[in-house]
Amino acid sequence: MAQLPQEFLTRMQDMLGDEFDAFLTSYDAPRTAGLRVNTKKCRTEDFPPLVPGTWKKIPWIPNGYFVPDGMRMGQSPLYAAGVFYLQEPSAMTPASRSNRVSVCSISAPHRAAKRRS
Repeated sequence: MAQLPQEFLTRMQDMLGDEFDAFLTSYDAPRTAGLRVNTKKCRTEDFPPLVPGTWKKIPWIPNGYFVPDGMRMGQSPLYAAGVFYLQEPSAMTPASRSNRVSVCSISAPHRAAKRRS
């Protein structure tokens, strides 16, 4: 396991409680990498044939794939061309409508206050 600062471990143990041991074990698990196809440049189903490998879809996002072990996608010309974005799979969780915050609703009171002054 990686050497982690004791202060960090103590803070995580306080936050995670019973799940702390699973958290520590996760450091020994293989890293999972993902990518998201830029559908403005490539259809999702057209991506796997462009790069040899065994591609597995990320089930919770329509244009996401798990990157096969050992594949260095950041060195691909397709990455440089913007055909896909490298992204951690857990960060691809779609936001629900109820969790989205409108920028307009945040800035509207500020604009209204400016108009009054």
